[in-house]
Amino acid sequence: GGPGVDYDGTHSRNASSINYDMDDYAGVVVGMLKEFCDAQSLPHPHIFSESGRSLTAHHAMLVVQVTDVEKHNDEVPEISDKESLPETVQWLVDLLGPTDIEM
Repeated sequence: GGPGVDYDGTHSRNASSINYDMDDYAGVVVGMLKEFCDAQSLPHPHIFSESGRSLTAHHAMLVVQVTDVEKHNDEVPEISDKESLPETVQWLVDLLGPTDIEM
């Protein structure tokens, strides 16, 4: 969870927006915790929030020029004696084989 980010600036229910502000978000979170604690006769907790994306989403951008492209070697390595490998490694080797999608 955590607070959303209004990427498109419309303050709407669009997938790239949010229709609330930080006060609304904090009010709902704190309110729900308060109601629960009161109902259960529990002490109110200290609340800490990691809201990284909502704090930094509009404040940082990295622009670089693409200078090279690497190709991946998708060949499955030859393994001559798979049975001599630990069982977990054998399982991983089997995962490297062709999938139903590739067939």
